[in-house]
Amino acid sequence: MSGERIRCFVALDLPGAFRDEATRVQAALRERDLFHGRYTARTNIHLTLKFLGELTPGQVKQAAVVLRGIRFPVCEVRLGGAGMFAPRIIWLKLVGADFFQARVDSELAAWFEPEARFMGHLTIARIKSARDPVALASAVEGLEIAPLTGPANSCSLFRSVLNPEGPRYELLERFEFCHD
Repeated sequence: MSGERIRCFVALDLPGAFRDEATRVQAALRERDLFHGRYTARTNIHLTLKFLGELTPGQVKQAAVVLRGIRFPVCEVRLGGAGMFAPRIIWLKLVGADFFQARVDSELAAWFEPEARFMGHLTIARIKSARDPVALASAVEGLEIAPLTGPANSCSLFRSVLNPEGPRYELLERFEFCHD
């Protein structure tokens, strides 16, 4: 089993109200029936701070040690609208996460390539095909998103297991932020 690889990422943990709003927005999109694709399961809605890739168990342990050493203050994040990475991804913007991502990226830079660009977002749907891509883009741009604000209290290291039904995320370790 020395060749075992574990697909991992670091995610900012979200207040439950953010997931509730994402599922409300998904329902609004479903009603419009503008594309074929897959909606992100409520339990899988997250903000990826850093995708680590396929790691050995030893590398997973190293990453966890580094993440345990980061001291983040509890900080407010907020939803800031909807958009698309055309033609395949529909997302909700998460404002206030850049600080967390930059810090995780910096602390893990000795082992993992730094991110070339980052835009804090929650993927809510993956598009396979759209009947009218222009109408879809317009509908996404016009989505009303509740102006939610909430605390970012922790981040987590997850294992991602890919399946035909969609990914399954397994919590490996949670890292609480400082409350002082």
